[in-house]
Amino acid sequence: MPVCSRLLCPIYDETLSSWLARLVLGSFVDRAAIQEHIKAHFRGVSGDIDALVACESFTQPFEPFFSVHSASVFRLPDAPLLMFNSSVVYCPECLCGDVANNQAPAWRRSWRIQGAAVCLRHESPVLLKRVQERRLNYVNKAWVAFEEYVGSPAMRLQVNFALSSTSSYVALAENRFLLRLVARTQQWLNLQLRQGNVSELSFNSGRFLMYLWLWRDISGGLINGFASQYFRPFPVRRYRGRASQGIGVDAVFDEAEPIHLCVAYWLLGVAYGVISKHEADLIRAMTRSTTWLFPVDREEIAERGCIAMDKEAVMVVRNEAREQLCAEELEQIVWALRITT
Repeated sequence: MPVCSRLLCPIYDETLSSWLARLVLGSFVDRAAIQEHIKAHFRGVSGDIDALVACESFTQPFEPFFSVHSASVFRLPDAPLLMFNSSVVYCPECLCGDVANNQAPAWRRSWRIQGAAVCLRHESPVLLKRVQERRLNYVNKAWVAFEEYVGSPAMRLQVNFALSSTSSYVALAENRFLLRLVARTQQWLNLQLRQGNVSELSFNSGRFLMYLWLWRDISGGLINGFASQYFRPFPVRRYRGRASQGIGVDAVFDEAEPIHLCVAYWLLGVAYGVISKHEADLIRAMTRSTTWLFPVDREEIAERGCIAMDKEAVMVVRNEAREQLCAEELEQIVWALRITT
């Protein structure tokens, strides 16, 4: 029995796994046959179905579609990616738009980029969400995300952040402004830094700064970085039975809440002039945190970034920086770690 009987046109920026899911749900393919086909190639890509686009033996049953389209349509971004099983952040506007257009919701490749906090496919940036349901697979993930969103209070909320304004009109304008600052710094990191166009900061150093501000203790939330505390802090345990240990850069990005990433992007933007001092003052004035005032310059960022963590955790992060960064990269961020040279 052939794997595929008819083909469905991919949605812009769609992942391979999402397209396969829509083929299954639309009865364009024999589900049992496609499952066996995936299983036969699963180990070669460490369980990442989206990476199967580069496997010729996997794509062969889908000819001639793949010979013409696969290289550009399904190729994963050239950037650090979320693990396939950790790729649970999505844009609610994109999914709602798919359904409004009488299509099954599709998962996008851009959502797999580590550190993605906002979707840039809309007139104004849209804050990404995380799927809370844990029983996910490549077939049901997009529908579960859509149903979770439309059934949650988030769909009815007009703003994403805790804001000081009591006027709904002003709050909407401020929310858009804050998201644009996130989008500006997110693009700066993924384009300018990744291409090596910023002499004072490498891509690795920039990611490590975000790791510092998003830092989480491996024991489950006892100590968190500043960005993870500013809005919606993680629950804190009352005691700790072992020494501090970070969960690691990749794991932090895999698990980060988009709203915490927003704070990390604001900090990064302020520190390197992507966000102006005036804009930093506006972030402080507009946002409301139960614990902190938003820092508006490098000195305040360094101070609060270290105060947010205990001394032991700061020492752990400093050691991680020494182990993971070269001497030049470490020198670029000593100001944030308060390392004396």
